[in-house]
Amino acid sequence: MQDCTVNLVQSKANLTRSTTTVTGRVDSEGGHRVSLDLSRPVIKDKLAFRFSTVEEEKGFTRKPAEEKIKRFFFAAQARPFKNTTVSLSWYNYKNASVRPNY
Repeated sequence: MQDCTVNLVQSKANLTRSTTTVTGRVDSEGGHRVSLDLSRPVIKDKLAFRFSTVEEEKGFTRKPAEEKIKRFFFAAQARPFKNTTVSLSWYNYKNASVRPNY
């Protein structure tokens, strides 16, 4: 079984509890990073969904260099029977950049 990751952290929908994580960061070069991670059980111990997203922009001293990254992750987990778990996931990654010319 293969699990998807966002930022190298295993991401699965949690069947028993809701979680929400929001983080943000800025740097002195004009870069920033914002992330959101939501996990919601729809039917406790039976069906849950998870959504994670990251938007990151890296700034550089030399202009017009920049890097923009967007990541989206969606997961669903179902436990229709006591010993059966079904997982579904989708991951999208976009990176647009102009590298600095040293």
